[in-house]
Amino acid sequence: MQNVISLLIFILIFGLLIFVHEWGHFIAARKCGILVEEFAFGMGPKIFGWQPGETLYSIRLFPVGGFCSMQGLDEGSDGERAFVNKKVSRRMIVILAGSAMNLALALVIFSIGALTSGFATTTIASVIPESPAEAAGLLPGDRITRINDSAVNLYEDVLISIRTSTTDVLSVEVVRNGAAHQIEVPPALNNGNRWIGVAPQFRLGAFQAERDGLERAGFFESISTGMHEMVFLVRHTFIALSQLVTFQASADDMTGPIGIFGIINNNFQATVATAEELERTAFETFMSLLRSNFMFAGILSAAIGIFNLLPVPALDGGRFVFLALEGVRRKPIRPETEGTIHFVGFVMLMVLAVFIAYRDVIRLL
Repeated sequence: MQNVISLLIFILIFGLLIFVHEWGHFIAARKCGILVEEFAFGMGPKIFGWQPGETLYSIRLFPVGGFCSMQGLDEGSDGERAFVNKKVSRRMIVILAGSAMNLALALVIFSIGALTSGFATTTIASVIPESPAEAAGLLPGDRITRINDSAVNLYEDVLISIRTSTTDVLSVEVVRNGAAHQIEVPPALNNGNRWIGVAPQFRLGAFQAERDGLERAGFFESISTGMHEMVFLVRHTFIALSQLVTFQASADDMTGPIGIFGIINNNFQATVATAEELERTAFETFMSLLRSNFMFAGILSAAIGIFNLLPVPALDGGRFVFLALEGVRRKPIRPETEGTIHFVGFVMLMVLAVFIAYRDVIRLL
């Protein structure tokens, strides 16, 4: 039963995120005067269709994603409202709109998370006794602003900066009583990770119920934190992709839909086990599942948006490259040539998807 519920959660999240991506293309196409022939929810055979005007709205058999079929997207067309006959700038807007919608959704999700669940700050709540931080002179109340010349806006920034640093001594800039201080901290190893021994101050979200001893963040501070979380995720997703391209990371670090289902299933089982141990009500368990999967959807939405911007044929980023070349050359690439390149790119992506799926299955067994 748990696997069935996890599968339903996976279908809901993944389907919604792809649908939002295609909806971005749809809205931009309509605004740019491009004829949208069909906008579909789901993939596979059509179950239901409704055409109140020029666009067919359909529901497909498999509720995973959707598509936005525009006139003249993949072939030549004489239609005045065909994609291929619009200005390059307008076509660029349409191509980028899908990823923009995914990133906008991620921002909304992270902001709601900060408003309703609170967040860890870069202000130090406590210093662990006999830790590198205590020896260096860091104090509770210090707000960390930079580590080794890298600005930090989230506690996640602090952790990543410490764990990925290669220097023997960290240059930590803090604000104490309104004045900036530079403190040298030599990190130590703790369970295999570089560590200095500080715990962050936690702040309640603007819409969160009061809890003793915790300060409530303002509305705009919560929104700002959500924005910083999205920027953090985008930045580190690009770093991870660059590490894959330069072979600094292995295929074991990649995951696909099957691996994502495994993550959702593990999260579901862990949440239920914790609820049983703490004797939580069914409603409390449901809310815990909703919160964790809600934030996970934000992470996936940002990842989908970024992945589609990669300059790979068949992806939105690849199409954008061809449009940029057309703008520079003042004439389009031959449709047959572009179509062939996108087809080869699609085949390569499918081979990669099969490989990742195989690795995900092996990890789940």
